[in-house]
Amino acid sequence: MNQQKLASLLSSNENNLTSILKRLESLGMILRESQNSDRRKKFISLSAKGKRTFVEARKQAEFLQSKILSEFSEKESIRLLQFLERCSTKLDTLKF
Repeated sequence: MNQQKLASLLSSNENNLTSILKRLESLGMILRESQNSDRRKKFISLSAKGKRTFVEARKQAEFLQSKILSEFSEKESIRLLQFLERCSTKLDTLKF
């Protein structure tokens, strides 16, 4: 994925994202490669370490979600997740 597309998906601008990507690259989490057509544009991908870290973080997030939702009935859990999805969708439309 190129940096511009990633910034758009994250509702961020490329300048803010650049410093984050530099840190992730220095930690070995991502690879940034120049695109043939424009050497200034970078293609971003997860490194093997980044993929492992993502999988582990996803497992932890799923574990925490199940623990939190265990306090609610199934109907309440579904409703809560629907409300959170609506909030997320609304946030995506806001301009900061």
